[in-house]
Amino acid sequence: ISCNPATLVRDLKEFEGIYEIKEIQTPEDYELNAETLKLLRNIVIAETESSIEIVENQNIVLDLNGYNIEAGNEYFIINSGNFEVISSERPEQLNGETVIVEAAEEGIGTINSISGNTISNSGTFKLTSGKIINKSTNVGNTYKNIIYNTGNFELAGGYLSNSASVSSKSISVYLINNCENGNVKITSGEINISQLSNSIRNSDNGTIEIVDGKFKISKSNDGGITFINNISNGKIQQIDSNDVNVSIKILGGQFESTDYRSRLFTHNSDSMVRIEGGSFTSKDGTLIYNEISGVISITDGTFTGGLCES
Repeated sequence: ISCNPATLVRDLKEFEGIYEIKEIQTPEDYELNAETLKLLRNIVIAETESSIEIVENQNIVLDLNGYNIEAGNEYFIINSGNFEVISSERPEQLNGETVIVEAAEEGIGTINSISGNTISNSGTFKLTSGKIINKSTNVGNTYKNIIYNTGNFELAGGYLSNSASVSSKSISVYLINNCENGNVKITSGEINISQLSNSIRNSDNGTIEIVDGKFKISKSNDGGITFINNISNGKIQQIDSNDVNVSIKILGGQFESTDYRSRLFTHNSDSMVRIEGGSFTSKDGTLIYNEISGVISITDGTFTGGLCES
């Protein structure tokens, strides 16, 4: 099914504020005003289509319901309001009997990014369950962002990944590009990457707090991957009279790299990074690299691999 996402949806069966997506209609006066949009089949969005815009004060939940969206356009979602992606259970027929498919637990319900630019968030965005996967090969020097965040983004579950096979000359896709005054908080979920230069880029005054989750580099290009590249002078908290900014705080999580050319963390700013927990494992590579005058404070956690300070 191809559709214009700006006028996305509706057969419309409304039940307790839930709009179920059965057919695609394009009324000119359509407004996105449902609390929950629930997929009832797979959807393909052409690269020429415009974005779904969620404006300030709107509260929208997109329930993938175990189905897939192939997003070929530039920024499938532009969010300035409150937006959440989930993938709930759904009934299916199996051998003549109705069974419940636990979409989130089975790992199905996916937004596949064909363009490389998927969700632009300046409001509040939460991924609770379901997958967002980069499938863009993006040859060239233009950076692409699966999630471009200048607001508040929380990974509370679900899965972010890169599955496109690209060469070292065409790597320009970030899973999360956190910039300006953006805040990223990761409390659960999984990020698995390969063939990217940076999984998470934190710049300008952006901040990142990681409480828990699983993070893995499984394969890289010839130059290796940096899981988190921090060039931000943002402030999560003020430390002492020297007014040192803490731009990244890691309280827990499992960080693993099986590629010897890759780094789990590169710190390249004057801010402070605080590591107060978590497990960090790197196969013959560098776990943490401090490039300039920034401070990395490690008070707890387990580390297997190399720590390098330049």
